[in-house]
Amino acid sequence: MCHDGLDLFDPTRTQTTFTVCAPEYFELLVLPHLMRDFAAAGFSVTVNVQKLEKQLPAEQLNDGRFDLALCFGPGFHRVPDSLISQVLMEDDLVCVMDSRFAPLSALIDIQTFVQHRHVYPTPWTSDTNMVDGWLQRQGLERNIVARANSYRAALQLLEGTDFMLVLPRRIQTLLGNEPWISVFELPPDLPGFSLDMLWSAQADRDEASGWLREQVVKVCAERGLL
Repeated sequence: MCHDGLDLFDPTRTQTTFTVCAPEYFELLVLPHLMRDFAAAGFSVTVNVQKLEKQLPAEQLNDGRFDLALCFGPGFHRVPDSLISQVLMEDDLVCVMDSRFAPLSALIDIQTFVQHRHVYPTPWTSDTNMVDGWLQRQGLERNIVARANSYRAALQLLEGTDFMLVLPRRIQTLLGNEPWISVFELPPDLPGFSLDMLWSAQADRDEASGWLREQVVKVCAERGLL
């Protein structure tokens, strides 16, 4: 939670700690820019990030242990009425492979997709994901041969193999630019997703929490992420 105890928040006045629950997606795309901006402005702000688990941290948000949560949408979680939500950004998925084993087509059809072996990144804790849900609705499944705790580790598992990896386009742009990596479009009926901010009614009235949310949106707008 925010520990500054101020009604009117001034980030230059005292050391302030925010606790945020978020997936690796936020840590890679938003947090570095946020912290660099804080440092450049001389803000005495610390941000502690807790990994997003299977369930939304509604209790921790409502009792003030977490100032903010970020989760994927739409429809991945049931958002309690006690929480306020806002879509922060939207993204879609692409497929990457080692170029030496990649198909010739720039578009991966669904049969080629399920015939390959897959690496599955788990940068947030969940029993389900949009790719396997999409396949199940068509009576299909894929063969996952390895699971990695981060996007970067999952990418490293591809080199020298014919494995496929599905990851967000923004993450691929950030991390997957090695010359040996080929990028493919997935079938257009695979849905995209959003990254949503969640906070409590108490945080909605709190100057410091409101300031943090404003900074997150500002950073995303300035970096073309919205």
